[in-house]
Amino acid sequence: METKHTPGPWAVYKSRGNSRLRVMSDAVPYDVATMNHAGGEEAEAANAARVAAAPELLDALRYMVENAEAAGWSGLMLDDARAAIAKAEGRA
Repeated sequence: METKHTPGPWAVYKSRGNSRLRVMSDAVPYDVATMNHAGGEEAEAANAARVAAAPELLDALRYMVENAEAAGWSGLMLDDARAAIAKAEGRA
């Protein structure tokens, strides 16, 4: 499936002039996300890391589901994975 989000990989950078964290793609010169200090610096860094990992996590989840379905697997784990993919793709 063609992705509609900003291409990955995404990485976390510290803004110049202040301490905000930014998540950016190497493919485009724009922020994917800017973190604030809600919850403190540790929470900000953890949130930025999760956002930056999103494209790779989505690709890995799609790969897992595709291969599990090809192997004939079924069950709640695959249902949860499909639901997470749908949410990430804006279909849920």
